[in-house]
Amino acid sequence: MLLAQLRWVSCIGLISSIPFLTPLLAWAECTDEDGEEETTTTAGPYSTAIQLSELLPNPSTSETEDEFIELYNSGDEEVDLTGWQLVDESGQTHTIDGSIGAKRYYAWYRSDTKISLNNTGDTISLLQPDGTELDSVSYDDSADDDTSYALTSDASWEWTTELTPYLANTFPETTTTKEDETDDTTDDPVQPSYEYSDDVTLSELLPDPEGSDTTDEWIEVYNSGKTIDLYGWMLTDGSHEYVIDESLELSANSYQLFAVTDTGISLNNSGETIQLLDPQNKVISEVTYPAATTGESYALVSGVWQWTTTPTPEDSNVITVTETDEDTADTVAESADTTNADTTQTSGLSILAAKQQPSGEEVNLTGTVLVLPDTFSSNYFYMQDETSGIQIYSSNKSFPELEIGDVITVTGKTSTSNGEPKINISSASDIVVTDHVDTITPLEIESFVTDNAGRLVQVSGEVASKSGSTITLDNDWDIYVKRGTGISTSVFAEGELVTVVGVLVSNEDAIQIWPRLGTDVTNATAVASTTTALHDAVIAPTYAASDQTVSIPAGSAPKDYGRWWIWLAVSAGVVALSLRLGRIVWLRTLVRNWIVARARGWGGPLGRWAASEKSTMGLGGQNQYRGSHPAGRTAASTNLLSPPSAVRYVPVQRQS
Repeated sequence: MLLAQLRWVSCIGLISSIPFLTPLLAWAECTDEDGEEETTTTAGPYSTAIQLSELLPNPSTSETEDEFIELYNSGDEEVDLTGWQLVDESGQTHTIDGSIGAKRYYAWYRSDTKISLNNTGDTISLLQPDGTELDSVSYDDSADDDTSYALTSDASWEWTTELTPYLANTFPETTTTKEDETDDTTDDPVQPSYEYSDDVTLSELLPDPEGSDTTDEWIEVYNSGKTIDLYGWMLTDGSHEYVIDESLELSANSYQLFAVTDTGISLNNSGETIQLLDPQNKVISEVTYPAATTGESYALVSGVWQWTTTPTPEDSNVITVTETDEDTADTVAESADTTNADTTQTSGLSILAAKQQPSGEEVNLTGTVLVLPDTFSSNYFYMQDETSGIQIYSSNKSFPELEIGDVITVTGKTSTSNGEPKINISSASDIVVTDHVDTITPLEIESFVTDNAGRLVQVSGEVASKSGSTITLDNDWDIYVKRGTGISTSVFAEGELVTVVGVLVSNEDAIQIWPRLGTDVTNATAVASTTTALHDAVIAPTYAASDQTVSIPAGSAPKDYGRWWIWLAVSAGVVALSLRLGRIVWLRTLVRNWIVARARGWGGPLGRWAASEKSTMGLGGQNQYRGSHPAGRTAASTNLLSPPSAVRYVPVQRQS
């Protein structure tokens, strides 16, 4: 009510001239009739990591309820979407209120947005709070039942029968665009987002390390099959879950370590059950271990789980027991590569010489950083010297701040994964930056030479074919585009000449060149700035929104009550001022005199009130205020209206 009165008062201009009331009137104008503040937005600049991800125009259930529009946050931070808008081709608008977490999806249904997606074609736009269009997508085809229009990993849009609200988009292997249905060829088939295998198993656990339980516990996984991307897979102990929400390739016959600092899964020393699940929540591997002994790991060897005093993170498991146990004193080793013997450090080796050392040899190398961690993988990067290049691997993703071109000294142990040599480090302190070079010249190659593996190379050729993330040139070089580079495969057009700079990667699966960033790929139609800009448009891997993705419910944001005390004080001042002004006007009106004269004869409370009011009057029937205040005297002398006869006092001459 007060707000409505303030609006009314501001409209008629009675108090808008009072300076200190200006903020209150502005507040009243941006508040609805019920006293609730209208949606406000934060000031820019606004995030550019939000993008349209999936549309469902024609659900087989209720179109008025189950149509949806999905957004994806490709950034590394939560984004407040309050004030952002979704707009369709007809102009129907929905203003968003809430936030979306990093690498998370969120779907808005028609029952909330009131936006109807036309089955025969529509355009949906995403606007920032200042009205800037950040993203837009149009579809012209007729939408089939339960078929969504979804963004693929190479930034194109395809129809898919796999509906994934709140999840990463997936596509059947045979999915093609509507245009492709009239053509028997498909140039760039869409690959599924998730990969599945029964060959990935739990391999070793360290519940009670000799160091800190909060930092040194780990879970090891082993892949006995072909190379697989573990994105979307999950580890759980029943009370905590860890979902691999980024691309993580595990090569054939290789191990992957998951530290407690990454997973948040604390292994109970008293024993518990650990499970490995695939993206469909199918339990692929499970182990229950008994009470742990400090320093011993629980390892799988020849299909049998048992305790060992020799933990072997990311290496073949070895079963050794304490010498006091006569029944199990013999050592059973699955691999001769790992022993209990101390290793000695080999210093001053070239990278090529280090590659020729046996596994487990501690070495000290110097080289130049070619690519940063988190580009190909969060677990490794590549460096090179004048002889060769090599992968630097950290199971706990512990690296110092690095830049491409940094000259570093690395101390670690030699190892091999899927036939590719690497150096395993245990902490960021194993890498020391000693210098920096501004330019790294790639080695131009025409054929594969083993010594060049791991180095930065350059090749040129015509694009012969494309299959998912692999592009084959006419000279048989395979270019593999890793998800973390932000490079879109759309820059590779068949028949077009391209020049590619990248790391030459050689393992048991393939020999490939991995470009690092957009500027590593040049052709006739795509320039480096375009491919780099596509980084934010590529859908990064993630998992279901579920219970921790987005906080969207209206009113869930904490309110700032501090300013309400300010407005309450101002409002109290306005009320007091209004009462004072009203009292002054009341004391000056002639109607008051008439009312007081009538009420004196009624008795009771009204009579007593009239008597108190009469005490403020002079003998002439005018109030004392008018007689004492200069403004009152002036008004009395110029008033041409006569008071009512009932309140006129006739002077009577006093008898002598």
